[in-house]
Amino acid sequence: MVEDIFLLEGLGLPRELQSASDLDSSRGPSLEPEPVIIDYSWQKHAACRSLTNEYYYVGRGQKVPKEAVDACNSCVVSEECMNHALKYEEYGYWANTKPSDRVRIRKERGIVLEPVYNGPVTAQKTEPTSSGYPIEHGTSKGYQLHNKRKAPFLLEDGTSCGCKEANAKKTKMLRELKKVSVSK
Repeated sequence: MVEDIFLLEGLGLPRELQSASDLDSSRGPSLEPEPVIIDYSWQKHAACRSLTNEYYYVGRGQKVPKEAVDACNSCVVSEECMNHALKYEEYGYWANTKPSDRVRIRKERGIVLEPVYNGPVTAQKTEPTSSGYPIEHGTSKGYQLHNKRKAPFLLEDGTSCGCKEANAKKTKMLRELKKVSVSK
C-alpha cells in the first residue's frame, strides 16, 4: 500500500519560475547571478521522463500524485536524482523526497544547497532607488515592480530586462497547473 504524500511547503512551482524575492528562501537573491551548468543526462533514463512537472510540483498541501510516487519507486536513476535534488532542488518532489526531507538530509550530511541562476543572461540587480526596493530583472516580481512604478522594461543599454518574458513564463505555468488541478 502506498502512503499518500502531501507537499506542505514550497510554492509548488519549479525553481526557474520562482523569483528569489517571492520566496522565503534560505539562499536569498544573488547580487551577481552566474549561469550554472547542470548535467541532466541521467534524466533520459528516469522513470518519470514521460510525466510533466505538474506531477512533481504540486501546490502546498496537495497530494503528490500516485503516478509520481510509483515512478520514483521504480526508477533506475534514483541515486542520481537524489544527488541532484540535494545539491540543487529546494522545491518539488524528487527521488521520493519532499523539500522538508531534503532539508533534513542536507543537515545530516553537511550539504549546502547550491545557488542556481535560471534567468536571462541580461538579468541584473539595480541599485536601490528612492522608490523602494531595487527591481530584480528577469523575474515576474520584477515585472510587477515595473508596472507599479511605470518603469520601462529595458536595461540601460536598451535591451530587454527579461521581466516580461519571466512573467509570461510564470503565468503560462500557473494556467497549466490550474488546468491540471481542475481536470482531476
